[in-house]
Amino acid sequence: MKKLYCVLIEVIASENSQLPQGCAGAFVSIYLCANDIIEAIMSAENALQQDCYKPINTSSAYQVEIDELETNRDNIDIPQQENIENLMKNGGVWYGTFHTFPPEKSFHRSSSGSS
Repeated sequence: MKKLYCVLIEVIASENSQLPQGCAGAFVSIYLCANDIIEAIMSAENALQQDCYKPINTSSAYQVEIDELETNRDNIDIPQQENIENLMKNGGVWYGTFHTFPPEKSFHRSSSGSS
């Protein structure tokens, strides 16, 4: 029987992605059902690629206890009961909020001319 998983992945934009112009990338939580954690990670990364995002780092993945989600209903970054039921019945993925981050600034060291 498939279980509910959450996979947190860092992504960068690829052509046709919906990340805002000027951001370097984003962190997103992806909820999905899978037989095991390896399948969950692979399916989450594949879904992101199909939706024009480039996964660059999977920082965590864990099985979700559905009862624990019930206590966090105010959190907009977790699926609601109807979304969970849909995932369990029909599969697919549910994306949390894409938490974007700006490009890193490059710092130039000034040389004093002495060696």
